[in-house]
Amino acid sequence: MFTGVRRSDRSLAFPTAIRLLHTNDLADKMREFRNVDGSPVEFRVLDGASMSIMNLPTPIEARYLRLNMVNFTNQPCMRLELMGCQKQSCDDDNECLENNGGCQQKCLNNQGSFDCSCNVGFELFTQDGTSNYFIPPFESGERDGDTYRLNKTCVKKMCPALEAPTNGKILTDMDNYRFGDMMRFMCDFGYVMSGSPSLLCTSAGEWNGTVPECIAATCPSLTDNEAEGLTVYREDPESLQIAFSDNVTLSCDQVGKPIRRTATAGFRQCVFNPLPGRPNYWLSGATPTCPRIECGIPPAIPGADYGDFVDTKYQASFFFGCKDEAFKLAGQSSKNDNIVRCGEDGNWDFGDMRCEGPVCEDPGRPADGSQLSESYEQGAEVSFTCEKEGYIPINPSPIQCIEQPECKVIKPLGITSGVIPDSSINATSERGNYEATNIRLNSVTGWCGKKEAFTYVSVELNEISRIKAILVKGVITDDVVGRPTEIRFFYKLREEDNYVVYFPNFNLTARDPGNYGEMAMITLPLSVEARFVILGIVSYDENPCLKFELMGCPVDPSERLFLGFDNGFPICVDNEPPVFLNCPTFPIEVQKGPNGILPVNFTTPFARDNSGAIARMETISITAAGRSDGFPMPMTTFEDMMVEYYAYDFDGNVAICQVNITVPDDTPPMLECPNSFVIELVEEADSYEVDFNKLRSQVNASDPSGKVTVTFLPERATIRTGNYENVTVVAVDRAGNQAKCHFQVAIKPSPCVEWELEAPSFGEITCLPRSEGFECIATCESGYRFTDGVAQKTFTCDKNGPWAPTSVVPDCVSEDTTLSTYDVQSTIQYRANGAISIGCDRQYVGYVEQFYESLSQTMTESCSVGSGGVDIQVTYKPAVARKTGENLMDITYTMMVSPALALPDLYDHCGGTHNFVFNLENTITNERISSILEIPSPSGSDECPPLRALTSDIKRGFVCQVGEVLNKIRASDVPRCLECPAGFFAGKGEESCTLCQAGTYQNEARQGQCKTCPPGTWTVEEGSKSETDCIPVCGHGTYSPSGLVPCLECPKNSYTGEPPFDGFKECIACPDDLFTFQPGANQVAECREKCQPGFYSETGLAPCAPCPLNFFQPLSGQRECFECHSTEETAKTGTSSKDDCQDVACPEGICEHGGLCVAVHHRPKCFCPAGFTGARCEINVDECASAPCTNGGTCVDLPQGYR
Repeated sequence: MFTGVRRSDRSLAFPTAIRLLHTNDLADKMREFRNVDGSPVEFRVLDGASMSIMNLPTPIEARYLRLNMVNFTNQPCMRLELMGCQKQSCDDDNECLENNGGCQQKCLNNQGSFDCSCNVGFELFTQDGTSNYFIPPFESGERDGDTYRLNKTCVKKMCPALEAPTNGKILTDMDNYRFGDMMRFMCDFGYVMSGSPSLLCTSAGEWNGTVPECIAATCPSLTDNEAEGLTVYREDPESLQIAFSDNVTLSCDQVGKPIRRTATAGFRQCVFNPLPGRPNYWLSGATPTCPRIECGIPPAIPGADYGDFVDTKYQASFFFGCKDEAFKLAGQSSKNDNIVRCGEDGNWDFGDMRCEGPVCEDPGRPADGSQLSESYEQGAEVSFTCEKEGYIPINPSPIQCIEQPECKVIKPLGITSGVIPDSSINATSERGNYEATNIRLNSVTGWCGKKEAFTYVSVELNEISRIKAILVKGVITDDVVGRPTEIRFFYKLREEDNYVVYFPNFNLTARDPGNYGEMAMITLPLSVEARFVILGIVSYDENPCLKFELMGCPVDPSERLFLGFDNGFPICVDNEPPVFLNCPTFPIEVQKGPNGILPVNFTTPFARDNSGAIARMETISITAAGRSDGFPMPMTTFEDMMVEYYAYDFDGNVAICQVNITVPDDTPPMLECPNSFVIELVEEADSYEVDFNKLRSQVNASDPSGKVTVTFLPERATIRTGNYENVTVVAVDRAGNQAKCHFQVAIKPSPCVEWELEAPSFGEITCLPRSEGFECIATCESGYRFTDGVAQKTFTCDKNGPWAPTSVVPDCVSEDTTLSTYDVQSTIQYRANGAISIGCDRQYVGYVEQFYESLSQTMTESCSVGSGGVDIQVTYKPAVARKTGENLMDITYTMMVSPALALPDLYDHCGGTHNFVFNLENTITNERISSILEIPSPSGSDECPPLRALTSDIKRGFVCQVGEVLNKIRASDVPRCLECPAGFFAGKGEESCTLCQAGTYQNEARQGQCKTCPPGTWTVEEGSKSETDCIPVCGHGTYSPSGLVPCLECPKNSYTGEPPFDGFKECIACPDDLFTFQPGANQVAECREKCQPGFYSETGLAPCAPCPLNFFQPLSGQRECFECHSTEETAKTGTSSKDDCQDVACPEGICEHGGLCVAVHHRPKCFCPAGFTGARCEINVDECASAPCTNGGTCVDLPQGYR
């Protein structure tokens, strides 16, 4: 039964919703009263004034009850009574039906109680420490929710601890092993396990076995093999088990069957080496055997013929004989027969048996070379070396004397030696000085045919010959180079026969920059017999030119060939390239003079070769436009280039000297920044992140050198709203020259958004949308007000428009301020007897200060008279003196009036008294201040003469301190002083606060003046409250419509310098006919004249230099000049038209010995015929310089040749 409680305030307090919890034991958790379906029962009370009876759907038996008031009216109060009875008889309560009686696993109900039990492998937690489980701190084991509940929780049974086996260890790492856990074991290295490697903790809390044993490992021994002659020696002959790491020794005892000659053949060791199909411990190694000794394949003996033999091991044999009638058997074996046997020492027993017969002929040697040989018997090898420094055999492999050869000796067939006459050599076409008769390898020039579809040379040999190989070279001279890259070979025996084409064609290598003189040795896969041959050029490098020789031997059908060499002696070829003696190791830097770029001039690189002569020199100029021949010096260039000098010898070797010529680039790249811009936010945000790299497409950067690298500093930034980020763009060209420009990115609220306005201090702002924008009302909190006295301030804006009257909301100030003071200010003008010197003002003030106390007393008494008995104190403040004429001085006296009662009438009464006393026209009352009306000379000198009062001016009223203004509420009250807020200032005595002007700010209240923005900054609006409102101004090459950041770069041909206080709002145009190189010029000196036609500079602006010889420029303002064609020249510098480029003339007779004059690089050049060199072909080349004569021969130089 429930009823509410009437409280002292006559209100009725009662619960409206109640839940019931009950238990028989306070140690148990309270159980909530629920319906049969398990849902909680909540009792509702509708009226607390009358008694409510709530019948339980089902009765409960409980000793302890708890009533939870879920909801209540007024206060949680009630009165109650419980209706029921004490129980007389008890039925058994099946505790297991609810929550399994609290048992974790099994619950067994019995009369008046219940018991908990566990599943197999578990036991009941009956005390702290059961199975080494312990009740955690702060738990008792008696409450629901405890980790381990006594007699209710089941825990796994624990098995006893086990020790590790001797010479082994336990692998599992557990403090306790319980039901289901497994313990694993491992034996130490060198021991094997006897027993199970693991044990399982069973449901009875016991292990399912015993700990295994670890016994020493052994290997089964090898046994003797009498058939093989193998004997095994053990440390214990009786034991067939070998302990781990012990050895057995092996030996082979039969003749001719020794043990193998390996490091481990004589023993086997018991090791741990698990392999498929083997135990873990075994005698490692292959199964030992005692094989017959091996004699190997019998060596070849010239002329010998061996019979059949089964194998090559001990006791094997074969018959020894000679091949044919050319050879005869001589000698016998050690058994006095012709049987060769494999002996027990591993050698074949030939005795002194041999085959006596023919040998190979002397194969000869290369010119200036040597032959290395021991014999010319069958199978003998002959090697060759070259004596000349830097030369090697074209084929380094030795030649061998073989049976049934194709030639006794392979040698050149006579083309080079001249055995074949000029009349036997013909060609389809030929060039002057390169006739077909120059086809010989030792020719100074060589043969060159015309560039036709197929050109060839034919040779008639003196006799039918077997051709085994072809030696081919290209042609390299000062005027012609050429080398075949594919040749076709034709041959026939008789003149009336048709030529046979040798298949396939032969390909020769072609390398860059050109291996024209390299010798190629083409060995025919199948030799041919011929008297007439043709060598045709299918394809070629540069020109169809070659020299060649045939290698082989004459054919004699009547001669039977028994022995001969498989190849001929090789030709010695030069393997060392030429060497440049003075190749510049550092780049040549083009110099600049007063008249611009100077011509390049350095010592031409010179090369030498080990042969004694250079076959050909070439010079190639490489620029961005491509390659061109020659580099005559002195030479002018406007761009970087490389000059390559090539020195060729006669055998295809080449040396390269590379000279880098650089034109100094000290001009920064052209650079234009993106325009500064503002990001306007519609949604309110404290900051905004900007990735400046995304603006790369808006950067215009270029340089004549090519690629320009552009970077942003910083690359990205998070900019606070209302602030900006200054971004520097750096452009770097290939020479490392830098150009920089700047732009700004500002983050601002979008025009006319409600969150743009900042609420005033001690106030709030409320914005409401209107048809085209917002209207915002700023108000102050209670006890605060605006200094101008208005109750609220209104700010409006139209869509995308500015706020009116301003976007700066003034702060509110406290009304609880100090009272103002009442000051009387009297300015007395004095006249001196003479001129007043500088510094006398301080002396006069010092004199009158001595009377302040007496004057204060006098005026206090005067003001107190007639005040109705109110004491009015008067205090003098420091006087201020100011010289107003040569002999005139003004001294201002300020008196502060302080009545005992703060009544405006008392202040005015005392102020009127002061007005009467200090009025100099009232001579009677002036006697009270006579001490300050006449001032003697303070120093007693004429510099500060005596003063006499002339006139006076009096002002009086309530005043505030600096930074404060009067707050006049009622005329009957003394006014109080309001502090001017941040963004305002007020001087002493001023009646209103004044907004800080543009360019100033004030971040503190109660100030007498505003602070000036730091140099180079300015404010956007009046009334700025923080130094952060001072924004950098535009200048030094920038401007903006507002004069403030974000700034724009001045376009080309304009500039700005040191900015005015509020920044540049537009750029200054360069004077007439003057221009700038880059945008963003920051001084008028960057405005310069353009270079006139015929002149140039690095910027296209003054100072300018004339175009050098052989260059011209028809336009103004250019950074370089155009080069005339290579065959043209100019007569002077500074030319401005292509018409000034005239053809280079070749004077008659300038080239000697039939040389050809061609205009190259703006000057005449002579191309000399073979055998001549020099600038005019005036020098006869000494062909003997390369020492072409061998074996001590004397060389005689001839025009275009030697003999």
